[in-house]
Amino acid sequence: MSHNPVTENALLALAAELEMRASPRTLVLCGGGVMWLRYGFRGTDDLDPVSPANDEVLLDAARLVASVAGNQLDKDWLNFDAANVTRLHELLPDGWLERAVAAGRLPPIHPFLFLHGLAKDDLIRSKLLALVASLRREKHAADLKIIASRGEIEEQIPWLSHTLAFGLGKSQYLGSPGETRLKKSIATLLEWTQ
Repeated sequence: MSHNPVTENALLALAAELEMRASPRTLVLCGGGVMWLRYGFRGTDDLDPVSPANDEVLLDAARLVASVAGNQLDKDWLNFDAANVTRLHELLPDGWLERAVAAGRLPPIHPFLFLHGLAKDDLIRSKLLALVASLRREKHAADLKIIASRGEIEEQIPWLSHTLAFGLGKSQYLGSPGETRLKKSIATLLEWTQ
């Protein structure tokens, strides 16, 4: 990926393309898209929908927007890996979709593109998973420092431990070194949030 930031203009172009196709869509985002659109914290070079898990019309429209934008937007700026690879929607506690909708819409407001972000506790959970499983841990740790207090992080540790043990399957994603990495990552993060 070439690290071209997603802009509000790209989102509006996607909405316009969906309108031309008479195909309104609702997306629930995690990751950098929520950090940017809800918290105004940082930009992102892709949007990570948790829902829908896959949508060929949406993906085709996003690729068309990228091709028109040329080198200003990565062709895979709409990244379904959160839904399809990590299966985040299966790991979050039941009710995550309702909590995301209850958290309100994210800008831009358009009748053919409805954007929602994970609710705060679910975003914290997703960032903790990413912190443990990702090679780009510094980014996820920095995001957690912005959105979560030490207490909010500590509240999620039992869920994270259970999810890593039973939801992800330790051997599949982390192996035995993963537990050590989890403890080190959380200890470091808790030091930062003091």
